[in-house]
Amino acid sequence: MFNSTSKKFLSHVDSLNLESLTTQYSFVEDDQFKKLLMVSPRSAANVYWHEIFARAHSGAVVSILRSRRWAYGMTTAANDGNALLFAAAFRGLVESAADSSTTFISIPLTLAEQASYIAPALAGKSAEIAINRELEDLLIHFLFARRLDKGEKENLPNSHQALQIRQYIEILEKGGVSSVVECYKELCDFTHPGASSVGTFIIQDQGSDFSLMNREKDLLLHWESKYASTFTELLMFAFNPALLTLRVINDFPVSEFHVPKLNAWAFSDVGAWQKISAALRQNHSNKDKRLKVIK
Repeated sequence: MFNSTSKKFLSHVDSLNLESLTTQYSFVEDDQFKKLLMVSPRSAANVYWHEIFARAHSGAVVSILRSRRWAYGMTTAANDGNALLFAAAFRGLVESAADSSTTFISIPLTLAEQASYIAPALAGKSAEIAINRELEDLLIHFLFARRLDKGEKENLPNSHQALQIRQYIEILEKGGVSSVVECYKELCDFTHPGASSVGTFIIQDQGSDFSLMNREKDLLLHWESKYASTFTELLMFAFNPALLTLRVINDFPVSEFHVPKLNAWAFSDVGAWQKISAALRQNHSNKDKRLKVIK
């Protein structure tokens, strides 16, 4: 699975050194924001979009780091010949990729398409607040969604309610990740304490007879043979949406959230980047026109 292509891709991700970031994020309480909106709409617009970018940056960075750790776990487990740990890490990568895609698949293009509205607000030059509830909910969902108990469901918005895992996995299936549903089910069977995990160390003989035998090497070879393409495609879904989000953030006046190394990356082979880059060019060309009419 870890061929030259995937190794090169992961080494590029590692070169960003995101794990060393210590960025701090500040948010204004709702009641304070409402007061600010009445007193200084321009300041309120600045706060609103700055907080959107704070959530986008933190979410994208965390998404990348989480997926990278799962991939690293797969490498460690494979090197140790630990099939059960490999299955657990592989399953974690599937879920991480599904979660990341659910949130970030649409965010880079949304930010790019609204750049001519957002950039002036971030620069403190616009009193116009173009509220984007869908964008807010996606980012809040990624950062805070979990299984809620009955009391929490009554007091928290729907964005805090995690989807069922099958709904996340369906995002990958619809995106064309080959055999992802079958792969996920098989990995779950080995991660759960059941017949599959027990069978890792048992071989069936004739009839009802069986013998103890460590089958981990065979299982690792089986997964490598059967799900190599699934793994490669998963890497794209696990990392590209978040990487594109960080790349788009670089085009806005929020230097504390910039990842400068991404500007040198060639995203031309990523299909989504074609629309994103076109939207950025179009909206940045309109920015000066908008600034002339904003008072």
